[in-house]
Amino acid sequence: MTTSGVYSFTTTLTDHVRHAMLNIGKLGEAEVPTAQEFSDVTWKMNAMIKQWQGKADFAPGLKMWTRRIGALMLGASINNYVLGPTVAPNSHWTLLQTLVYTTASVAAITGASTITLAAVSQTNSGVTTTIANGFNIGIQTNAADLFWTTVNGTPVGNVVTLSATLPAGVPVGAAVFCYQSNAQNPIAVSYTHLTL
Repeated sequence: MTTSGVYSFTTTLTDHVRHAMLNIGKLGEAEVPTAQEFSDVTWKMNAMIKQWQGKADFAPGLKMWTRRIGALMLGASINNYVLGPTVAPNSHWTLLQTLVYTTASVAAITGASTITLAAVSQTNSGVTTTIANGFNIGIQTNAADLFWTTVNGTPVGNVVTLSATLPAGVPVGAAVFCYQSNAQNPIAVSYTHLTL
């Protein structure tokens, strides 16, 4: 199953106030809150949200609905990465569950337009992703950096056709990362884990 990589949920303040009052039994199903009740609930909810936005994460489970594990493929020539609501140029990252991490099973030469991989699909957290036409693909080359292009057509067996030719050779066992689209950029990073 493929996903857009975007997650959003939109409600109004009126929705929040009404449902909060319904949940605590202060409001009946057909009732409407008075202006004073609306004002009081709004004040209390704002105070709670301000507390939750604090630097100290006093209740780590509260924000679980926005937490995702992502994979950022680092490049040797990129010195920094911009985090925020827009896609940063030259950043290749996706949700970990949609990443195919594999290796080259056959060496490839400079100028090659295909690469043979150890696998073209992977299952992470119960989600199976199979490399397909248009996926982003990053290949570790002999130049000690990741070469990025896209997949051109459906893989034949474990052979993947590239949209651009390899600028350098690729040894057997070289790392290959493949994913459909960049995930929504994070607003904050809770922790990092470096995998070599």
